[in-house]
Amino acid sequence: MSNNPTPHRLILLGGGHSHIEVVRQFNSKTWPNTQLILISESDLTPYSGLLPAHIAGECSHADMHINLPRLCKKHGVQWLQAKAIGVLRSVQQLEFEHHPPLQYDTLSINIGATPNPSNIHCIGQCTTQHPAWVPVKPIHGLLQAWQNLQNLQASLQNTTQACAMAVVGGGAAGVELTLAMQKGLKHPKPELVQWHLFCAHELLPNHSAALQKHIRQILKQRHIAVHEHHRITTFQYSNPTHTLISVNADQQKHWPIHTVFWAGPALAPSWLYHCGLAQQPGLGIKVHPTLQSTEDPRIFATGDACEFLSAESAHALPKAGVFAVRMGRILAHNLRYHKTPQHWLHYIPQQTWLSIVRTGPKEAAANKGRWCAHGRWIWHIKHSIDTRFMRRYQN
Repeated sequence: MSNNPTPHRLILLGGGHSHIEVVRQFNSKTWPNTQLILISESDLTPYSGLLPAHIAGECSHADMHINLPRLCKKHGVQWLQAKAIGVLRSVQQLEFEHHPPLQYDTLSINIGATPNPSNIHCIGQCTTQHPAWVPVKPIHGLLQAWQNLQNLQASLQNTTQACAMAVVGGGAAGVELTLAMQKGLKHPKPELVQWHLFCAHELLPNHSAALQKHIRQILKQRHIAVHEHHRITTFQYSNPTHTLISVNADQQKHWPIHTVFWAGPALAPSWLYHCGLAQQPGLGIKVHPTLQSTEDPRIFATGDACEFLSAESAHALPKAGVFAVRMGRILAHNLRYHKTPQHWLHYIPQQTWLSIVRTGPKEAAANKGRWCAHGRWIWHIKHSIDTRFMRRYQN
């Protein structure tokens, strides 16, 4: 009769920034009697920090992706490609779309959010699944739609017709993507393409006034029309040009648009709510500072999948990669010592953090608290951060 105890099955659901750090730290000698399994829909996970550079044509698809099966093999972690659709918490079972259920002893969830255009009214043949409506998340869907658009634009050699492109979302992601797409679009006559950036509130609402002013100047110099305090309400289909309708101070405005890129609010998957982990549809899993679910002690969550309320703030932590990366170290420690909660660490989010907005080839602007700067040297800092991050998981 064997004296070996049954391994503790620890499942990492999602290939987000936090989970790839757990995989990197895993070692069967220092994590005794632990079976670690990473499960994700895709075998490649994108690094969002390099997305604008890729869109602008400055780095390859391989440069911005981490190969999950290869990372798992290197660190002795089991790999499974599957799409989760729910959790049966009463029997500790994870359910999938096209794979048999799996039992878990501890489950950690680090999956991405999905776009939230539910308040957009669609008219005609259009829906928010229409090819002219492109959500930024998931990133693999955006990249495929962008490639399709590139192929179409490159074929318009003799066109004299102007067209308009719109990005909806006035945060850092929306700003970076607008600038990157304007540079990267392979239109034979780029002067015929008008770019619009729609912001439901002010531009870069979570950044300093100095950075907002600087970015407004850059967008103006690049002839990008910025529409602040314009809430998109309607997307109307009419081939070949569609219509966006926005509301500004209760006044409707109509905008003829060829393609809309949605970088607005995103929601956590609905099944988190249906299985009782999230308190409202679209919200993530509320967690303690240990990143353990407040609803189920056997479940942890990070990144877009969690709602983290710090003691210092009544507001949930913003959905930003900088937080998911730092959560990874805390998560790895607490999962490793899952049997000894007294040794767990608490995640304490920084009150101010360095935010870098890429503004062009070897150009960037940075903001931390009230401090703001811009120039090539800021880009070099970002490049160093991005390179170091990718080396950690690609090599």
